[in-house]
Amino acid sequence: MSNATPTFKFGKNWRNYIEKIDPTRISAAKISLCNMLGKTDLKDLRFLDAGCGSGLFSLSAIELEAEEVVSFDVDKDSTECAHLLNNKYGPFRNWKILEGNALDVKWMTELKEFDVVYSWGVLHHTGNMWQALENITIPVKKNGLLFISIYNNQGYQSKIWASIKSIYNKSSNPLKLIIAAAYHTIAVVNRTVSGILKATPPGSWYKGSERGMSLWNDSIDWVGGYPFETASAQEILDFFYDRGFRSLNTKIKTGIGCNEFVFQKC
Repeated sequence: MSNATPTFKFGKNWRNYIEKIDPTRISAAKISLCNMLGKTDLKDLRFLDAGCGSGLFSLSAIELEAEEVVSFDVDKDSTECAHLLNNKYGPFRNWKILEGNALDVKWMTELKEFDVVYSWGVLHHTGNMWQALENITIPVKKNGLLFISIYNNQGYQSKIWASIKSIYNKSSNPLKLIIAAAYHTIAVVNRTVSGILKATPPGSWYKGSERGMSLWNDSIDWVGGYPFETASAQEILDFFYDRGFRSLNTKIKTGIGCNEFVFQKC
């Protein structure tokens, strides 16, 4: 019997989340997408969602008037989530949903080229992050945009989290629930304290994120997300500079979470 740590079932977590998707969450996702890309819409642009997860951002791209949206994920449950959203809010003829792997060079090449390639919080879970980062450059057209997010490298803290994630995925379902609930409780306490100190409205304290996500599902995703790799912001910047990209926008974390980058292919 293999002692390898089981990989996290991202799609199952997203299937629990999509029932929470509503116009408010869609609006938040669209705003976050436009803010990072520096655009008000995606009209006449081809949009690739690499590792589409719940499908929320593919749907957001559709609503932002993208000419065509192609979504893919290696996880069948995730592609089914995207299909469910397409059926609920569409169906949209310009939304194509596929099963595919970002580590497959042939697959990435056959996708053709896109004006915007989006991959948020995905490539560090492939088991071969640097190859996935290499491959994600393939479908970006010249002068096109690449919007990615990668877990911030925190040194020894990242190693501790890798161990926690490994333990989570080897655990029984009751223990998984305890681990996720413990982390979620810490997240709620932190948001409560932060909200009080910043005097923000209580109704905003427990939202999953400004991206329209769910705090509970985000908590499960964080403690369970495995494989797990990280990189410093400078490592990512250097990697894409060396491949003919220039940085247009960044959002850098100081703690756990993802650094966000928007690059343009020169």
